[in-house]
Amino acid sequence: MRKVFQHLLNPPRARRDGKVIQIKTLQDCQSLFEADFAILFKYSATCSYSIQKLRATLQFFSTHPAVPIHTLSVQAAPAASMLVEEQTGIRHETPQVIGLQKGTVVAHGSHGRLSENFLVELAAAVAGNSS
Repeated sequence: MRKVFQHLLNPPRARRDGKVIQIKTLQDCQSLFEADFAILFKYSATCSYSIQKLRATLQFFSTHPAVPIHTLSVQAAPAASMLVEEQTGIRHETPQVIGLQKGTVVAHGSHGRLSENFLVELAAAVAGNSS
């Protein structure tokens, strides 16, 4: 791996409420699917575009403290990344956001779809499903 990206393997901790949850193991991944509602951000630590979208997503959700964000580096947790693809049926891409309600996909998007409007819709879905 290029040395310049070494520091990017761990996502930034932009949340003031501590609700950025890193998925590192298959057990972490399984708890994601058991949650009432969860948002997963899959990213590549070696892709500057992926890191840019990660930072923007974490910044957006820092203004929505009730929404827990799970992050998954495909390099740090490849088995967990494959499990997400198997359980959701959504082809692996990075960057990628998947909204889950009790293990069922309620929304997903990747690359250019990860706009502020998409995140607003996703946050609204969380608010509507978490009560």
